[in-house]
Amino acid sequence: MSNSREQSDILLRAIQINNDRIAGYTKAMELIDDGQSNSLKGVFQDYIDQSEDFKSQLSPLLEQGDGEIQKDTLFTGKLFRLWMDLKAGLSPSTTQAVLELCEKGEEEFRDTYQDILSESHDVFPEIVHVLNLHLVEQNNAHIYIKELRGL
Repeated sequence: MSNSREQSDILLRAIQINNDRIAGYTKAMELIDDGQSNSLKGVFQDYIDQSEDFKSQLSPLLEQGDGEIQKDTLFTGKLFRLWMDLKAGLSPSTTQAVLELCEKGEEEFRDTYQDILSESHDVFPEIVHVLNLHLVEQNNAHIYIKELRGL
């Protein structure tokens, strides 16, 4: 595989997991009742905005590699959001269930980025730098979601 194609594939995977994160937090906002905390919806919106920022940082790198911006999500992400609906509907505490699912989503995001980093560490230092910066910010989000769950 050419370096340009490999770079595009790596960046597309990073953009897709950000699309999944955005869709996951959008779903979480839908699942939280209107009577529940608006501040929680604000947190979810902040993480949607964070992933939009991540995508905007990745886009110029993708364009350098002649790739096209990805707007779709992963099939596994779509299944996860269906599971979110089911779990939230069956849980006695919708908020707790949604936060648990958000934490799992953050773990999936982290794992995907770590996989990408392990594959591209020696080949694409500019991408590695950007993804590592994202992971630092995302780790803070993951920790905060855990705190909200009371863990």
